[in-house]
Amino acid sequence: MKAYFAASEVARILGVSEKTAREYCASGKIESETTDLENYPKISYNSLSRYLTENKIPLEQIDTLKKKKIKMVLVVDDDAAILLLLENILKEKYHNLIIETADNGFTANVKAQILAPDVLITDLKMPKLGGIELCRNLRAREVTRNVAIVVTTGFSTQENIAGLKELNIKKVLVKPFTVQSVISALDPLLG
Repeated sequence: MKAYFAASEVARILGVSEKTAREYCASGKIESETTDLENYPKISYNSLSRYLTENKIPLEQIDTLKKKKIKMVLVVDDDAAILLLLENILKEKYHNLIIETADNGFTANVKAQILAPDVLITDLKMPKLGGIELCRNLRAREVTRNVAIVVTTGFSTQENIAGLKELNIKKVLVKPFTVQSVISALDPLLG
């Protein structure tokens, strides 16, 4: 059983928007903690169970994410247009996903430790924490060690590619990439 849930996961369980789930957390309606970094809410299993019980919602709702085999993807890029493009491709092609985003490696690292995504799509060159460092951090932690990682980059140098091989990266997408190349990279991981 998961120790913590993200607001996006709680939203799916409750059948509300992520914004509403965050508001429940901010108002104290659902007890939550925030990460020391980035002030990102995380909801413990006990807090979520308490909320469900108090509101006469069956605890089995927590299992809905597993029963529906809903996967989570964390998309990371400092370019807002690329983030939006990838998010739109994911929403269009894969209907049963939870999609989280981050605009830098540092925020992504924090979110990944809470969310334990199934797939991470990350740019290499970003502020605060680059993609290679992010991947190393994820591989070093038990909760994120096995996340499938797809890298996007506009800088496909031999040095960058060599640094990725040791990190068990599933696919490298060179920018500018096509919708079809994104789908081809993700289908084995999400299809």
